[in-house]
Amino acid sequence: MRDFPPQCRIRPIGFGLAIVLMMSAIACDSNAIAADAPSARGSVYLVGMGPGDRELVTLKAARVLKEADHVFCFGYLEQEVARFVPVGKITVASPFLMGRFRGQCFEDLPPQYRERARKSVEAASKFLPKVRELVAGGNSVAFAAAGDPTLYCPWSWIVEDLIDLDPTVVPGLSSFNAANAALRQSLTKRGGSVLLSAGNDLGTPDEHGRLKMMLVLFTHSKKLDELLPQLQSRYPADTPIAIVGEAGYRQQRTIFATLETISKELESKTVPKLHLLYVGDGLTLPTVTEAVPARP
Repeated sequence: MRDFPPQCRIRPIGFGLAIVLMMSAIACDSNAIAADAPSARGSVYLVGMGPGDRELVTLKAARVLKEADHVFCFGYLEQEVARFVPVGKITVASPFLMGRFRGQCFEDLPPQYRERARKSVEAASKFLPKVRELVAGGNSVAFAAAGDPTLYCPWSWIVEDLIDLDPTVVPGLSSFNAANAALRQSLTKRGGSVLLSAGNDLGTPDEHGRLKMMLVLFTHSKKLDELLPQLQSRYPADTPIAIVGEAGYRQQRTIFATLETISKELESKTVPKLHLLYVGDGLTLPTVTEAVPARP
C-alpha cells in the first residue's frame, strides 16, 4: 500500500478527525500526481520588432523575446533578434515559409510562382507540427517580424494556421511610421486619406486627374523601375513624390522630387533595397529638393 507523506499520515486521534485527515491525504496524493504531470500548454507570440533601430523596439516586444523559449525569424532579421535573445534560442526559418504564397490556390498563381508555392506548402507542413510539439510541451514560442506584424508581414499566416493555440500579436512600430517621421510632415493635413499598397493598387485620380490622397507604396514586391512608369502615365508630372530608404536605421535617406524630375534625381543617387515610396498632392516638397540628413 502506498505510504502517504508524513504531513498526510493519519494518527489515532478520533474517528471524525481521522476521516477529515484521510480526505486531506487524498488531496495531498492528488497534488503529488499533478506535480508529476506534463506542464501546461505553452504560448505563441507574433512579435513586431520595429523598423530597425533598437530604441524603437517596444518594451513588451523586448520582454516577450527575452522570455521566449524558442524564437523563429528569417535570416535577414537574425542579428537584430540576437540583441534580445541568446543565439541558442534562435532558429532561422526556411525562406519558403515567407507567407507570400500561403493560402493561395496554385492555379491562381502565374506559372513562374507555382513551384515556389508548392515548396512553401511543403515547408509549412513540416514546420507547423514542430511548433505544435513545442507548445504542447509547455514552451513559449515567438515569431519575430520586422516593423509591425499586421503590415506586409511574412509571418502573418502563422496567426491563421495556429489560431487554435490562441496566438498573441505584439504590435510594433512600422517602417511606415519611421518613414513618416523622416518626411517631417503630416500625411493627413491636406487630403486626410492614406492608401497603403504593395504596388497593385496605385490609387484613383479625381475628376481633375489629381491624386488627392497620399499613396504609400511598400516596394518589397514591386520594383521602382516598374512603378515609376505606371505612376507617370497615371498622374500629372508635377505630382510630388518622396522616397524614404531604410527608414528607422541610422543610414536612412529621403529623396524629394516630382514624377517629372524623379528619374533625374535618381541618376546620382542609389536607392536602398528597403524603401517606401510616397506619391500624392498631400505631400509637401521642401524648398530645396535634396536628401534629408540621416537620422541622428
